[in-house]
Amino acid sequence: MEKMKSHEGDMEREISKVQGMVCELRAGFSRALLELNQIQQGDTELQSQLEDTRHGCNKRALHLESLVLSLKEELEEVRCQFRQLCDTQDRKPPENPGREKYTHTHILTINLPITENFFAFLHFQKT
Repeated sequence: MEKMKSHEGDMEREISKVQGMVCELRAGFSRALLELNQIQQGDTELQSQLEDTRHGCNKRALHLESLVLSLKEELEEVRCQFRQLCDTQDRKPPENPGREKYTHTHILTINLPITENFFAFLHFQKT
């Protein structure tokens, strides 16, 4: 009988140890779940920021593409005007015979208005 009481005491101590380990495991598991939840919230925030940044970059890229296309069109117009001016100068007879004739291969100044698209392009480059 005494042996049985001793055996029961050992069993109670072992059960108590197991219950303590179970409590520690539950507490550790709860902390792990809380940490996982925080990580998931951080991940969601980062994904949102990434999507916002991607959207902003795409928007800026489309705007830049539009500005470049507008600038390309304007430069094509300037090129045509320049060619017309050069052709006109090449057809003119020399105004002062005996003086050197200047053609489009020499210094030529063209006063052309700078458009809003060009200013927008320059402003976009600064940002």
